[in-house]
Amino acid sequence: MNTRNDIHPEQQTDSMWQEEAIMMENFKKHQKSSLITLLSLFKGHYLALMGSILFFIIKHSPTWVLPIVTANIINAVTNPKNNMVQTLTINTIIMIIFLVQNIPTNYIHTWLYAKTIRTVEKELRGALVCKLQQLSIGYHKEMQSGRLQSKIMRDVEQVQNLASQIFISLLAIILNIAVSFGVVIFKSKIVFLFFVCTIPVSVIIMIAFKGKIKVHNKEFRREMEETSAKVMEMVEMIPVTKAHAMEEQETKKMGEQLKKVAQKGLQLDMIQTYFSSISWVAFQIFQVFCLAFTAYIAWKGMIGIGDITLYQTYFSSIVAQIAGVVTLLPVLTKGLESIESIGDVLCANDIEDTRKKKKISKLHGDISFENVSFSYKNEDHPILSNLNLHIKSGETIAFVGGSGSGKTTILNLTIGFLRPQKGHVKIDHQDLMDLNLQSYREHIAVVPQQSILFT
Repeated sequence: MNTRNDIHPEQQTDSMWQEEAIMMENFKKHQKSSLITLLSLFKGHYLALMGSILFFIIKHSPTWVLPIVTANIINAVTNPKNNMVQTLTINTIIMIIFLVQNIPTNYIHTWLYAKTIRTVEKELRGALVCKLQQLSIGYHKEMQSGRLQSKIMRDVEQVQNLASQIFISLLAIILNIAVSFGVVIFKSKIVFLFFVCTIPVSVIIMIAFKGKIKVHNKEFRREMEETSAKVMEMVEMIPVTKAHAMEEQETKKMGEQLKKVAQKGLQLDMIQTYFSSISWVAFQIFQVFCLAFTAYIAWKGMIGIGDITLYQTYFSSIVAQIAGVVTLLPVLTKGLESIESIGDVLCANDIEDTRKKKKISKLHGDISFENVSFSYKNEDHPILSNLNLHIKSGETIAFVGGSGSGKTTILNLTIGFLRPQKGHVKIDHQDLMDLNLQSYREHIAVVPQQSILFT
């Protein structure tokens, strides 16, 4: 087929595919980095995302204000010199205001975010569908349809899940850690230094497990694609299977494949569980140390008694956020892996592009093969060798031969699905490779070997 690496997606699509063409272009530009590629998918939606993030910060603010309000009230109770009633009233009103604003701001945040995510999800699936229509028949023959279905449905879903985790969960984690550290460093530099000691532990744990999780996730995804392909093949071939009483063999074969998926899934689950339990124990031990440390310096009079609750709450928040990162790591790995999987299709260069070539308005049906030779990939011997053939307009020709003798190959060369390595296929005395294939195919009818009906 005609495969040119310098063809841009915009040149391959009409106006109805403009959004999908832009997404394909973004994938090609940023395919070296999965995270940058993910961000590029939201090009044109950055304003809505920024608005979503702003309202997320506002609606999430009660989480950061509550520890301060609690510490103020406890300090006022334990220190009779303070105006207890006034402090209690002011802090209560402030907290109620922060809590009530969560309703409208959470609604606006969710609307902006959900609309953006669903739009990008639709565009990404549309880009895949558009690219599959552009890719050559040779590409589709080599790629199982079940694998492509898995990319369109499962991988896009994983990317959407990745975006959700980054723009909601990961954003919340970053904000909570930043605010907690900010308040603590403002209140007490000694406690802040203690908090900082948790960072190396979390980094070491994540580095130790990141590689293993990525490897197991990749293996699991590949097995899922293989299973999807085999399930589709099994369903399509059920009439043949039943006609030859092969139901038991097919069931056994699928059982073996499902067993492989279950084994890979179990391995992935166990490495994630091991990862989560080690990180949880480590952070809980640090939290116990934090309680003991702040209680000691409060006993020494270096901080107020209410500040013990404040520091313990913020440290608990930091521990929870770091544990959240640990939990998110497998999800992020799956999403980034799915971006690479989708990129395999969107960045493929095996594209059929003949739009700029000569269009056919009328077809007489004179077909000539002039010294045509053709061989498939990884085949030692050519299927056709120096074939010369002339079919006059109006003639009816039947090709008879065994499987693999070249009957379908001749048909595919005539349609333009394949192109000869040597020689020329001519239609009405014009080389087929010099013609606009879409305009040519509008004048022909093809009945495939297998009967296929669109829904």
